[in-house]
Order: sequence, then C-alpha cells, then structure tokens
Amino acid sequence: LVGSEMGIRDSAMSDPTTAQTFRTVPVCGVREAQIIASAFNALISKKAAAHRELETSRADLATRVEIAVHDLKQQHEELKEARRQAEEASQVKSEFIANMSHEIRTPMHGFLGFLDLLGETSLTKTQRSYWRLLKHSVNNLLVVINKILDFSKLEAGKMESQLVSFHLHQLLEKTVELFTVNAKNKGLDLTLSLSQLPKWVMGDPQHLSQILTNLISNALKFTRKGSVRIAAGTLPGTTPHHFTLNLRHC
Repeated sequence: LVGSEMGIRDSAMSDPTTAQTFRTVPVCGVREAQIIASAFNALISKKAAAHRELETSRADLATRVEIAVHDLKQQHEELKEARRQAEEASQVKSEFIANMSHEIRTPMHGFLGFLDLLGETSLTKTQRSYWRLLKHSVNNLLVVINKILDFSKLEAGKMESQLVSFHLHQLLEKTVELFTVNAKNKGLDLTLSLSQLPKWVMGDPQHLSQILTNLISNALKFTRKGSVRIAAGTLPGTTPHHFTLNLRHC
C-alpha cells in the first residue's frame, strides 16, 4: 500500500502543475519503509517550499514590472510636457526677437536716409571721411539686425523672399563700397568687376546684399596683403528672362 501510494506521489511530484496538491505520507511500518517515507516527505517539503518561493518571485516580478511601466509612462508624459513648454518658449522668443528687430530696423533706415542727405551737402575732407565711417558703421549694424530678423523668421517658420525690381549694378557697387574703409585700413585694394550683367532685375535685394556682405567680409578677414577682387557675372544658361548670378572673390 505504501509502495503504491509512493508511486502515485512520485508521478504527481514530477508534474509542477500539481505542486499545490503535494501531501506527505504517514510514517509507519517497518524501519526501511519509515526511512523511505521520511525521505519522501522531506523531498515533498523542499519542492513545496521551492514552489512557494517561485510564486512569490513571480508576484514580486509582476509588481516590479508594473511599477517600471508606470514610471516609464510618467516619464514619457513629463518629457512631452517639457518639450511642449520648450517649443512654446522658443516660439515666444522668436516672435519677440522678430518684433524687436523690426522696431530697431525701422529707425535705422531713417538714419541711413539722413546720412544720404548729409552726404549730398558740402563737407570738408575730414567731415567726408567721418561721414563714410558713420555710414559704414550704420550699414554694418543694419546687416546684423537683418541677420537676427532672418534667424528669428527661420525659427518661426516665416522666412519669406522678396520679389522686387532693383538696380543690380548699384546694389553691388554700394555693398562693395561699404568695405572700402576696412580694406584701406588693412592696406588692401578692394575692387568690383561686373561682367555682362543686366542693370535692372527682379529678385530679393536684401538677401543678395547679405550674401555679398558675408563674401566680402570673409575675403577681407582672411587676406593679409595684396587685393581682393569681387567678380560678378552670369552662369551658362542665361536667357533674356532668367539668369543665375555668380559671385566670387579672387
């Protein structure tokens, strides 16, 4: 009877799904049977304890996973909120810079207008020199303001290009003229060469002037002696209604 019951317990013991039904057997009978029954009961106790530990570990792991998922979701929401606040702050900053740049640029055009009127009056050689320096400084400041305005427009996604009629030769000549004082102070000769360019064109004079300003500024910055020649021409494929302007320094 004991052997038969032990066989049943042994087959049940090999199946983890029935661990909760494990039961010890009564210890009785001859000494050998008692030893076997005691060993069997000890094994059953170990397996029951291991089963309880496994269930506890599973419950603890499930709790940890649930907490980790909750924390991850909370961090994700916090990151989304932080990103939203950063984007709003950047938008406010861009709009503020754009408004301030516009408010500053408006009176600067007034300064330039009065400087042009002043330049048409009779000035002494010294006064003319001071006038050129003042006009050069005002134009450089206006370029910086325009760069700030363009940057803020790019951040705000409101960058636009103008399409107006302007005198190309005059724009190029006046832009180069702004740097004659700087070139002279460095002992450099600054010249402009125009090759087969139309006089009146449609485009964005402000951005074209900024491009040329950056080109000349870098050329003067990295040239220690000699001269800087700005060459402006057209690339192949020019038509009566369309052309590509090629600017380079040498």
